[in-house]
Amino acid sequence: MVSENDTYVDVMMKVRGYLRDGVQVVWLVDPFNRMATVYTAADRQHPVMLAEDDQLTGGDLIPGFDIGVKEIFG
Repeated sequence: MVSENDTYVDVMMKVRGYLRDGVQVVWLVDPFNRMATVYTAADRQHPVMLAEDDQLTGGDLIPGFDIGVKEIFG
């Protein structure tokens, strides 16, 4: 969970902490820029940035989950 008072560094520390603690995927949703970034335990150095026209999927962890990024923002 990210609070509005968290700095970029705070958020990145949380993401790294989640992945270090065994979380396989972290979805960071940015309402200001209307995008999502996907961080995975398998490839921590190369997050995938998704724009409004992209699809956010659950991959192998949540088979069948698929939502348009723009749908997240309503």
